[in-house]
Amino acid sequence: MIYIFCHPIAIGSERFIIEASKVMLKEPIKMKNERHGLKLKELQEINNKIYKLEERMINDEIETSTYNTWFKKLQLEKRLVERLLPRLENLFRL
Repeated sequence: MIYIFCHPIAIGSERFIIEASKVMLKEPIKMKNERHGLKLKELQEINNKIYKLEERMINDEIETSTYNTWFKKLQLEKRLVERLLPRLENLFRL
């Protein structure tokens, strides 16, 4: 069994450390949120490109080989962005 004895000054110091940590993390959290927003926007742009590519294929504006080439490239980009999003979401939670 472990006993922990807290002195009143130690409790006040603990609160100070918690509050100071929160203040110090505000800027990194703000930067993380900005990066997260940019990645969400990038994902939306990739999805729009895929949609337009599919429309062009349906309307016979491009050949199947061209569609396949661009679709593979866009899917790869999409997967890379989607992998980063959960990491950015969970980073620096208070």
